[in-house]
Amino acid sequence: MTDQINLGLVWASGGGFTPVGDAKYTGGWVAEIPTFQNFNYMVKGLDQNILHFAEENSFDWEDNIAYQPGARVKGSDGKIYICKVATTGDNPTAGTNYWVQSILIGSDDYANLQTSEGLKIAYDARVGNTWVGQDQTLLNSIPMTVFNTTSATNNWGLANVGGAMCAINLGQVTSPDGRNLSIGSSTTHKLFHEGNLPNVSNVTGAVEEAPNDGSLYARVGIDATSGNWVKVTSVDVGATPPAASIGAGAGWYNLEDGQFYLDINDGDSSQWVQANPPVVPDQAADRTSYDDTATGLGEDVQVAIDTLFGKIGRKNLLINGGFNIWQRGTLGVLPGRGQYVSADRWTSANWSGTELLRSNSTNYLHVNIERDAPRSSMYIAQAIELDEDSISPFLPGQTMTLSYEMNPDVDTKALFSVFAANDWFNTNDEVFAYNASQDVLASGGWQKVTHTFTIPSWTGAGKDRVIVEVGGRDGATFAVGQRNRVRNVQLEVGAQATAFEYRPIGEELELCKRYYSTLVVFDGSAAYNTPGSSGNWQLAQTVGHSMRAVPSVTVLGNGSGVWAVRGNAESFTAYQGTESSGSSSWRQLNLDAEL
Repeated sequence: MTDQINLGLVWASGGGFTPVGDAKYTGGWVAEIPTFQNFNYMVKGLDQNILHFAEENSFDWEDNIAYQPGARVKGSDGKIYICKVATTGDNPTAGTNYWVQSILIGSDDYANLQTSEGLKIAYDARVGNTWVGQDQTLLNSIPMTVFNTTSATNNWGLANVGGAMCAINLGQVTSPDGRNLSIGSSTTHKLFHEGNLPNVSNVTGAVEEAPNDGSLYARVGIDATSGNWVKVTSVDVGATPPAASIGAGAGWYNLEDGQFYLDINDGDSSQWVQANPPVVPDQAADRTSYDDTATGLGEDVQVAIDTLFGKIGRKNLLINGGFNIWQRGTLGVLPGRGQYVSADRWTSANWSGTELLRSNSTNYLHVNIERDAPRSSMYIAQAIELDEDSISPFLPGQTMTLSYEMNPDVDTKALFSVFAANDWFNTNDEVFAYNASQDVLASGGWQKVTHTFTIPSWTGAGKDRVIVEVGGRDGATFAVGQRNRVRNVQLEVGAQATAFEYRPIGEELELCKRYYSTLVVFDGSAAYNTPGSSGNWQLAQTVGHSMRAVPSVTVLGNGSGVWAVRGNAESFTAYQGTESSGSSSWRQLNLDAEL
């Protein structure tokens, strides 16, 4: 390989040189010694011509050169021309009989080359349908060809974007402007073809496939709604037994037993076979046993069902996550952490002077958290009771998901905290998980917050509850009167946040009453008063449900008197023993067995 040397220099450009005439060019040197000026001129001409080609990538047209088809020159107008017919002395700027502004690749058919063809690729035709090469290849992260117009209309590009052919609307922009070319941007559109068929949503006026919900559908007639799918709401059924089976695959719905049968030929004979046979024995669970090797639920199915129902219940481990139950009233100022004065089972997370207000908007309930002084964090908490013999489901390695919706008055960050505790001040408690990184904007309305975490190793020794905190913190300060709204709080086992569980209101109330309930009594009837051993009148009122523990009693209503509780959490009696006579008065007893 020859190395390039001094291409940018011209011999004798600063020295003496004397041109030679045309005759000397024709005859060349003879038996003579040329002058150094003539010799410099000849070498200078070679250098100068070569340097001109390097600078322009083409020679200028000259009228004394016999150009051949395919020759490339630069015209006096600065444009590049290709010779299509052999010529001498025909200026390329004068017409297109001999010169065109096009490029021909793969052929020598220059005589038929037209300026309007631009770049023309004319390789030999391929044989058959196999891929043995291509006329042009674009290699880039996003291979792209642009089609610009000369009028004020949209320019378009064709590109391979992430493996999909796309058309890109460039508007009237003619040069790259740094726009986003990815699929999904407003100006990038997939091209549909046999390998990339469109969905119904991609074609205006297209009729979707029949809904896939297990129901029967039919197309309507040929009127204005023709082509729409309509659900079939009635079918003909009868109690008449079907004809004898012939193994033809027919179906029969038996109204007598509510089962569906198929006409099956098993190779030996034809018979009606139940299409959906039961997967459990069709007998009472209390007469069914199974081999219990690992669950610890016993060997009786009914006992196992009762045990599972009592231990697991529904998926949401939180009670009153939808804020439906407010036995204490719909407005409460919290005196401090762990103090219950509003929505059942919920309290302020760590400060006093916080109001929890009940709000009903478009048929859903939520809680409004409001402070009596500016605060940078506003959140609430619930204590989940641990089984005295187990920490299930808060087992080491267990994946859990906490989800809720929040709508704050100021930009904040979503908080969740889950930790074991033996009191509300969680001294020396083991923290399971903590996260406050998800932004929740005041302008975003109701926003879903989801946190998935894994329970670390812990023993549960000395802990009687797991505390869950939700809300917002580490954001802009909430001023007085500004609120942080929370609704649909759910804690569940697993790595996904499922739809919020709406329990029946009666079931939710019964769950709440394990921790707090009210009891209204009338102590003015002699039928309910008996003399006490001290001579005072006594009133006994048995509570009809069990609670977490023996509750404390506070009294709302007329009259005086002190009430107390005897018994245990499952069976106890609230009684009064200080009335000196049977004066009439209504009393509301508030029974509190909160964690």
